[in-house]
Amino acid sequence: IFDENYLFDRSNYIQNRMTEIEKKLAKKEPTTLKKHERGNLLSKKEIENLENNYILQKDLTIDRDLYFSENKILHIKPGVKILFEKDVSLFSEGSIFFNGTKDQPIIIYSNENVGSLILSNGDFKFNNVIFKNLSYPKEKDKILYGGINIINSNVEILDTQIISSASEDAINLISSNSNIKNLKVKNIQ
Repeated sequence: IFDENYLFDRSNYIQNRMTEIEKKLAKKEPTTLKKHERGNLLSKKEIENLENNYILQKDLTIDRDLYFSENKILHIKPGVKILFEKDVSLFSEGSIFFNGTKDQPIIIYSNENVGSLILSNGDFKFNNVIFKNLSYPKEKDKILYGGINIINSNVEILDTQIISSASEDAINLISSNSNIKNLKVKNIQ
């Protein structure tokens, strides 16, 4: 159990960090790595382009920081597995729709508590998604503490699980419009 002073100090710390994030986003500065320092998610062979609609319907391994640019939309199909092999991030300013089903959830995971999502300035929908063994971003100017970080966005989370996240927060929703139904969070470290 925490005492009042700890909770007050922690609340002030979080508020100050949120102010820093909001200032960076207002200037359109990247929250972490610069765009040119990341790989382009669309360069991955598993991503299909059908008349400017991007679709992922094959399993994907992420072993370096990847960026998905603004004004683009990616649909991830049921049953897809996304594996983080290294402690890297998927950073998106485009919209991503994770369209899992009860029988074929989308699984985003690592085997060693690595990898994170930084989703910013877009629309994001998580339907029947399982996040397992993720961590927080490890960049030099680390200001995010969740395995899943959603900033200045519209987000809908339905029938989703976050399991065994090695981060201070399993999920961070910062300055975002959120609709959450049936989100289960288990074994956060």
